[in-house]
Amino acid sequence: MENLYGFKEKDVLGLSEVLKERKNRPLSAVFLEYAKISGKEKGTVRNLYYAMAKRSKEDESFRKKYFNGKAIKVERGKAFSKQETEEVIKNILLKKEEGKSVRRAVSELSHGNMKLALRLQNKYRAVLRENREKEYGDEVTGAESKGSIERKIKREINALVDRIAESVRKENEMLKQKLIKLQNANSSGEKK
Repeated sequence: MENLYGFKEKDVLGLSEVLKERKNRPLSAVFLEYAKISGKEKGTVRNLYYAMAKRSKEDESFRKKYFNGKAIKVERGKAFSKQETEEVIKNILLKKEEGKSVRRAVSELSHGNMKLALRLQNKYRAVLRENREKEYGDEVTGAESKGSIERKIKREINALVDRIAESVRKENEMLKQKLIKLQNANSSGEKK
């Protein structure tokens, strides 16, 4: 077998053996087990798994050789809705406006849940990548450019901040008026 996306046959064989002994364990545990056996990083093993899954769908001889003729099934994660995607991007951009890095923003939004953090980070990167692609196709497709999307989001954020600031300003003015009335009532009560 030629290399599989840079992975050697011994790694394909090794991971396929560990997969055969999986017995309802989560994939992450299988990745960790093979990472310990092979000395590779868990993420590298995960990448090998998905490369093997792709090849097993496309190549019958590969399936027969390593998986008894069966393709590796890859479960799709739950996709973000359009609204969820917009919320993720908006929240990350708000945190960036506060001077935080994307990594820190994702960490705060995921509240320590590493799987969620990975999903948020991947979604953010995918949206950036899609918008970068749109930016180069603007003249042809009429799609919004990354810059125009960022400006639109910034305008929305600024409008939200302005509304909040106006509300706080009105509340402060009301509190000042109450304080003046209380001070006047207090001072007139002391004179008697």
